[in-house]
Amino acid sequence: MFNLKSLYLRMTIVHIIGIILLPINAIFFTENSISQIIQLIIALALILHELDERKNGNHLSKKLVKFLKNMDNKDVTLEINTSMSSEYTEIKAVIDKRERHLIAKEKEESILIQEAKKVMSKVKHGDYSEIIKSKTSNLSLEEFKESVNDMIIETKRHYSSMNKILENYTNYNYIDELSLNGITQDSELKLLVTAINKLKEAITQMLLENKTTGVTLQVSSEILLSNVDKLNQSSNEAAISLKNTSVVLSDITQNVTKTSKQTTEMSELANAVIYSAKEGQELAFKTNKAMDEINEQVSAIKE
Repeated sequence: MFNLKSLYLRMTIVHIIGIILLPINAIFFTENSISQIIQLIIALALILHELDERKNGNHLSKKLVKFLKNMDNKDVTLEINTSMSSEYTEIKAVIDKRERHLIAKEKEESILIQEAKKVMSKVKHGDYSEIIKSKTSNLSLEEFKESVNDMIIETKRHYSSMNKILENYTNYNYIDELSLNGITQDSELKLLVTAINKLKEAITQMLLENKTTGVTLQVSSEILLSNVDKLNQSSNEAAISLKNTSVVLSDITQNVTKTSKQTTEMSELANAVIYSAKEGQELAFKTNKAMDEINEQVSAIKE
């Protein structure tokens, strides 16, 4: 199907008409030899122009269109001979310049993206010490980089504020309350701030209760110390009393020991008395017997 909007098609039609009509007119309708030669030369020129137009015009145009359709493919390059077509030389120069610009731009973007990956990997693991420093001519990517850097800087600032407050809390300073500017009400950071402030209130309340308990314990300890003093005094008095009792018991023990010794001596003396009494009894018995015998002998003599 012919497309009359095509410049090359219209030029080809004109060329074909000239190539056909000029020789016919020169041969059949022109008697002047010079005119015939001129018309044949023009016809030949049209043929050469048509061939030149196809090679250095239409053919190059098709290659250019094919390249433009696949220009997003990195492996596709525009390879055309423009030595006989200065117009396409300029077009090719523009395309080559654009390709070099795109390659440089792509390299910049690749460097920025690789750095962004490293920075975001650190952020993922809680390290906010670095930001993206690479630059690119891609305005959209540059705006995205600035947004990411602002996010890292602000998040680091928020965490620094939280660390400062928590450090104060570890030093038993619960005066200040955590407050972060520029965060939304329903954000995770807002929930974290609320939780830290609740923790601060809970610790403060616990400390107040501990203080009250401490005061109570102090009063109780003072009472206990007073009772301990009294107990110590009573213990000292009991110790003195026990010492006195021990002395008395020692005296009693000595007296008992002495009495026991005297009792033993008296018992031995009594045994000796009893023994002596028994011997006296035997002697008295013997004396009585002897007296009886004497009496009997006296009586016998008297008779």
